[in-house]
Amino acid sequence: MDNPAFAETKISPDLGVSNKNSQKVSGAHLTWSNLNIQVSIPDPESTKKLFKPKTQKSIITNINGSASPGQLIAIMGASGAGKTTLLNVLSNQNMQGLQKSGAVYLNGKEVDNIQDYSAYVQQEDMFYGTLTCREHLKFQANLRGVENPDNRVEEVIQEMGLQKCADSKIGTPGRGKTISGGEKKRLSVATQILAQPSLLFLDEPTSGLDSFLAMQVVKSLQKISDSGTTVLCTIHQPSSEVFAMFDNLYLLARGRICYSGTTANALEYFEGTLNLPCPREYNPADHYIAKTAIEPLNVEASEQKISEICDTLEKTESYQKLINDIKIVQPGNMPARFNPVGFGTQVYWNFWRSVIINYRDPMVIGIKIFITLFIALIFGLIYLNPNPEGIYVAEMFSACYENGTVGPIIRAPDIMNINGGLFVSLTNQSFSNVFAVVGVFPFIIPIWRIEHYMGLYKMPLAFIATNLAEIPVLLLLPLAWTGVTYFMFGFAPTVGQFFMQYLIIELVTQCAISFGYMLSSFSENQQVINAISAPLLIPLLLFGGFYLNADSIPDYFIWLKYLSWFYYGNEALVINQWSGEELSCGICDGAESVVVPYAECADVNMQVTGDSVIAALGFDKSNLWFDIGLMCALVVFYRGIAFLVLSIKFRSGNR
Repeated sequence: MDNPAFAETKISPDLGVSNKNSQKVSGAHLTWSNLNIQVSIPDPESTKKLFKPKTQKSIITNINGSASPGQLIAIMGASGAGKTTLLNVLSNQNMQGLQKSGAVYLNGKEVDNIQDYSAYVQQEDMFYGTLTCREHLKFQANLRGVENPDNRVEEVIQEMGLQKCADSKIGTPGRGKTISGGEKKRLSVATQILAQPSLLFLDEPTSGLDSFLAMQVVKSLQKISDSGTTVLCTIHQPSSEVFAMFDNLYLLARGRICYSGTTANALEYFEGTLNLPCPREYNPADHYIAKTAIEPLNVEASEQKISEICDTLEKTESYQKLINDIKIVQPGNMPARFNPVGFGTQVYWNFWRSVIINYRDPMVIGIKIFITLFIALIFGLIYLNPNPEGIYVAEMFSACYENGTVGPIIRAPDIMNINGGLFVSLTNQSFSNVFAVVGVFPFIIPIWRIEHYMGLYKMPLAFIATNLAEIPVLLLLPLAWTGVTYFMFGFAPTVGQFFMQYLIIELVTQCAISFGYMLSSFSENQQVINAISAPLLIPLLLFGGFYLNADSIPDYFIWLKYLSWFYYGNEALVINQWSGEELSCGICDGAESVVVPYAECADVNMQVTGDSVIAALGFDKSNLWFDIGLMCALVVFYRGIAFLVLSIKFRSGNR
């Protein structure tokens, strides 16, 4: 008995397709011919432990097929059969590392950019948990150029049965309440059908769902296919009811095709042609997979059996007819193509989403401000100014020689405390902000990658929008810190110096954020980022001029000083604090040190001034605006590296 492959679908040169309802449906007719997919892997037979030679492993072997408008098609197979790879090749998604031969045709034309005409639902649900379902769909609809986006969003919510959770936050697993798994799957599908694509791919849309929720999802897909969309999806262990909803089936084993045809005729083909009858009251889908899977304890016999099943299919008259029909199909009109919206619209909606993500919960912002004020108060009490009037005294304890001259030993505890307070402000803003953002990109890159490769927007626009949205909170938190610590630490009591210190602390914060973004862009593994953050941050801290005098830095490490905002920030803070200050000095009067006012120090050999404090730390008081300018340059430099790394990751070749 021949395989009834596509017995209910007639391919004609004008690409009109008779579907299960015998109605003419125009849209996307997808065919693929002689597909072969290979991947390079280390040679398992090599005896080398390192740098093993590469060998080619075949994942897909000589597969042909067709999908017509209005059809709901299942791609099934045991684990490792190649079903997800086939779906990725047909949709031109996740192709990195794969070598392809053969061709994929859309309406009779070979295409390499099929993603411009189709939509793809990933197996893993990727959402910003802060958004509600309606907000997520609104964002997607506006970037897909949907006409009347608000109305279309409401239509899709109704179509996919999302009314109950439309205004609920999507949520992030492990971080509070989330919508259900079935709702997330339906939201994933709703996202992709907003622009009414002619071709829809889905990877395991029922994965992780119980039988009832799986049925609801597949019912939704059935409605979409009834509207004329060509729907192909991989599916794992469907129930018998779910399996019966599909029109056609592609069954794979070891990268080859075991069956192609209608689901209704699959049982007869297995029983008659293959002599593999399905037991009574047994799920046919489970039966097909069981008979085409590799038995771990009988690998060789299983592979031989699969090879025979695949050979039988390839010899059937209907499968040969399918191959011939693919070859003779005449090119027709292409389906509607996805056209991204303009630059301004992309920036606006990315900024809109970033603002919601950053400021949705006022309590989060309130907690950040509270923690900043609380830590500032704790450090303020530690460094509480003993001279609230702002009188700066440098107690000079001199070693008195027999001749009564002033000796070389000077102690200035108040100066040391104030310099310590300046460096505490610098380090607190640096560490808190670096470690606050090092986890940003590992979380959002998977979402950006999906949306970027869909053509919704370019990655640079999302990067810019993310940076713009965070500006208000990054202006507020340094101001809160400076407002508390400035007066408690006893810094110079002038308005100009206060606002200059706030400017410097703000630039330090921006440098720390930029450095954190750079680290965050290096890897999508959060553990890797956490492991490298401290080792890369500590050297910059050491060259900040507090733990090591700036003039004492070894020549072979001098380059690190110029990459350290700790150095520029510390020098700028010290200059702002001490430049032009009139301090008290000490003279030796017999065996005691005596503090005298600065005005009476004219004849004293050892004098302490603000400028001498700056010089003693190896700083130059003329460098204030130079340091500010270089911190601005470091903000651009570190963010530029982050942008460059992300740009490399988002190249088209990494799709």
